[in-house]
Amino acid sequence: MNKKDSKKPPKSATRSASSSTKTELELLPGIGPARAELLRSAGIASLEDLLYYFPRRYLDRSFAETTALRAGTEATLIVSVQSAYLAHGRRSRLVVQTRTAAGEGLQLVFFRGAGYFRRVFVPDRTFVVSGKIDFYGGMQMAHPDFEELDPEDTTTIHTGRIVPVYPGTEALKQKGLDSRGFRRIIHAVLESALLPDIVPAAILKKHNFLSRMDAVRM
Repeated sequence: MNKKDSKKPPKSATRSASSSTKTELELLPGIGPARAELLRSAGIASLEDLLYYFPRRYLDRSFAETTALRAGTEATLIVSVQSAYLAHGRRSRLVVQTRTAAGEGLQLVFFRGAGYFRRVFVPDRTFVVSGKIDFYGGMQMAHPDFEELDPEDTTTIHTGRIVPVYPGTEALKQKGLDSRGFRRIIHAVLESALLPDIVPAAILKKHNFLSRMDAVRM
């Protein structure tokens, strides 16, 4: 074969071949080759493996039945952001001033990642926040779990419900695959994936059994 015949394929063809060999994990939103490799190292090589990656425990982050804020209690609340500012002292921190649905003031305090959280918590946005309430010159939550509420979609994954806590390694957590990350990607799989049934359809129908996918979603 001469040199002309051994020309490399065009880049577009190379990209096409590469995309066609992506694993089903890599096709998930936010899961690229690096995260997929980490998941495989944890024994998760397919969507089925992901759905059978069970939580180690659950946390009750249901909405508080009472809206009265009490120091020393854990609560899940809907809050509206009023303002945010940097407070300097022995420990610099971002303080986000919010109001609950009942009109009570609650400060959200972040000692790390102030720049990021200041971009997230902007005035007039509404969030569900979960954490321990303390009193330091006012009611506050330090580094709460949170989720922004979309007025057109009230579905929440991390708050306002019983939420799963997944096991994980430090390497997974450093790549954003902590419990929050696992909840997000497993929710996406539950919304779109289809697992083939093991039990024949005739038996499922005869005994009114759930399909495999419906059982996993329960």
